[in-house]
Amino acid sequence: MLDGFIARKFHAESNLGARLDSIADLVMIAVLLIVLYPVINPSVPILLWIILIGVLRFTSIIVAKRKYGKFAMLHTLANKLTGLALFLFPLFLSFIPKTLVMILICLLASLSAIEELAIHLTSAQLNLDKKSFFKR
Repeated sequence: MLDGFIARKFHAESNLGARLDSIADLVMIAVLLIVLYPVINPSVPILLWIILIGVLRFTSIIVAKRKYGKFAMLHTLANKLTGLALFLFPLFLSFIPKTLVMILICLLASLSAIEELAIHLTSAQLNLDKKSFFKR
């Protein structure tokens, strides 16, 4: 979760590191879904919502590839917050009802996916470190 911060602090950031960070985020999400699926047993609407978020993310990646010539996932504040929420998901389950946790995380993930897609659709050039659609 802190790899980007540490890389910047020690002036060790790179394009490869940024790409590996995005890949690691995808792996973390996949592992969370596979490992926690039997525990959380999401309802059909939540499962469909997760699939929709995945479709939005995939669409965003394809838009970036067509527009900028490379696959890209942005490091927006909303994406970072979503990653943190997913990282803390198992902890949340111990004191918040699982359905409420899933709804809140899906809501946050939906907003961050929509924001990333909007950034790709409206930006003239790729900026992996764009913090928000609303920040110029």
